[in-house]
Amino acid sequence: MIKIKIIGPRFNRFLKRLNDNNINVYKINNNIITVNENDLDKINNLKTIYDIEIIEYAGIKKIIKNINSIFVLSLIISIIFLYINSKMILNINIITDDYGIKKLLNRELKANNIKKYSFIKDNYDQIEKKIINNNKKKIEWLEIENTGTTINVKVQTRIINNLEKQKKPRNIIAKKNAILKNVEIKSGDIIRENNVYVKKGDVIVSGIISFNNINELVACEGNIYGEVWYKIKTSIPYLIKEEKTTNQKQKIIQLTFLNNKINLFKRNYNNYKNKELYSFKSSLFPLKLSLIEQTNVITNERILTLEEALELAKKKSRDKIKLNEKEYIISEKQLKESIFNSKIEIEMFYSVYEDITEYEYLE
Repeated sequence: MIKIKIIGPRFNRFLKRLNDNNINVYKINNNIITVNENDLDKINNLKTIYDIEIIEYAGIKKIIKNINSIFVLSLIISIIFLYINSKMILNINIITDDYGIKKLLNRELKANNIKKYSFIKDNYDQIEKKIINNNKKKIEWLEIENTGTTINVKVQTRIINNLEKQKKPRNIIAKKNAILKNVEIKSGDIIRENNVYVKKGDVIVSGIISFNNINELVACEGNIYGEVWYKIKTSIPYLIKEEKTTNQKQKIIQLTFLNNKINLFKRNYNNYKNKELYSFKSSLFPLKLSLIEQTNVITNERILTLEEALELAKKKSRDKIKLNEKEYIISEKQLKESIFNSKIEIEMFYSVYEDITEYEYLE
């Protein structure tokens, strides 16, 4: 199918001429018509005083026309270097939740030239032994495994040192100035009562247990909670940008190569949200082909009222206080409010129920 524009007088007469010559016209929009591409030569022979302008191809030609030239160039380059890239390390996955061990292994791997975009080695046994020997107190077992272009590093840390440290005699002390609210312990001697003011570093649970004038040292275990206080300043501009998702959607094909995303077809939206509908990822090469649904997003600017800006500033202040599931805000109070031409600035006071546990080891 193809869209063409008919330029010339008496458009309806030309349509009749096409019909008389058995040329099907599928759509008519002003002087733009949609016809079979195979009929284009016939139409050119019939045009006489008319000019024919091709507006848009449909089908495979439309796809070819819309293909991004950057993709074509990238595809050629990717084919040339495909074999080389299959021999390179493109991702290193260290399987551990211990940030310190992960940082240590990153350093050790780089020292042994195991890093992104370096070439894959045939045997990692010697490197595994070397890293373990360099870190006997921290690493119990290590395996470096090659899967395609990804290096998976499995590690088992030595936990004996941590267990020994936990068994060492210790106090539980206050991490912050607070009013003591709750003490939950498994071992130790509670020496401070609830609802008293404690300073940072004060001993709350003692690891020294006295019985019949005999002192025994224990490792305190548990948590202490207190009421702590915060002053937080927050500013909010009156002019804000709001994003609104529309019902306009389009599907594109996206190629991911070496973490670079290349759209195979042109985009019509300046601002959009992507949703991956389907993807195919090569197990041998760093290539991923995805079908993406793009939703058009409209950004609007809006001027907040004073009440809206104030409420938003309070919400932003609360969000600055990071709490776990047992912690919560006891109360809040607005201390100051400053109004400027372009923004509002507030200062808030918060009373927070918070874990203030900290350990102090006994010599």
